[in-house]
Amino acid sequence: MGWALERTAQAGQLGYAWERACPAITGSAGAIHAVARPFRGSPWRQAYGEGMLLMPHRFSIDARKAPLTLKQDIFNTFGPSIFERPVFYSQPGGLRFELSEQGSAIELFLQAMRKATVVCRDLFQGDELLVVCLQLHSNQRGDFRRIYRALGDAGIRIPAQRESWSEKTHPDDWFSEDEPEYQLYLAFEAPLSLLEPLLWCALASDFQAIRPKPRCAFFLFNLNKRLMVYPYDDRGMDVVGPGHEALCELYEAHRGWLLDYDRQAMDAIFAPAAGG
Repeated sequence: MGWALERTAQAGQLGYAWERACPAITGSAGAIHAVARPFRGSPWRQAYGEGMLLMPHRFSIDARKAPLTLKQDIFNTFGPSIFERPVFYSQPGGLRFELSEQGSAIELFLQAMRKATVVCRDLFQGDELLVVCLQLHSNQRGDFRRIYRALGDAGIRIPAQRESWSEKTHPDDWFSEDEPEYQLYLAFEAPLSLLEPLLWCALASDFQAIRPKPRCAFFLFNLNKRLMVYPYDDRGMDVVGPGHEALCELYEAHRGWLLDYDRQAMDAIFAPAAGG
């Protein structure tokens, strides 16, 4: 028994399937994994979660034939600790770039945007899509509504085809011992044209005067090259993953922007391959 999310609009009926899948499908025992997608018999249109009605809808899942979900693809490629921070240290063998240098708040932000955009353009060269995963800390499981407005102000619309899941944090990290807290995840594909708005939202997090800023973490994946980008704020950006050849290319092209504090560790891995 699955679930369907339905909403009626003047233009027609909008339908999405909400899967409460077993561990064999989600790859994460004990976690609820949701996938919003069009189901057969309903015309496809872009829509969002607010105002939808939850209605039962039967469908079958063949685990042997079903394609990998974005969540499965991410964890199969990068491992279960890919979102563990600091990312550069939890995923050895990556690159850490220094983005902003000195100046006013606006100058720092623009420096960070320029460098991050150049590096990411090289990383996603030849691709039309990237995979975005948003991470939000909350005591309300599955609630992303508070960031939708800021994302919309940046021109980022969460598509109908998306996946969400949650992980309970350690009780020692809870503000109240009686109120569990979660890391919420929302993954979706986005056109490469949204790269700069996504970087803007990520890098604006520490600037009070710069908006929009959804106040969540942004992880950008190139699953073809097996690399993930994590722009943690205007100070820096991590690029990690098993795609060593692509990392070598980024190192060679942008080694002048690497963070000096970790440069020796990066040079030990990449300088011999680059002939330096």
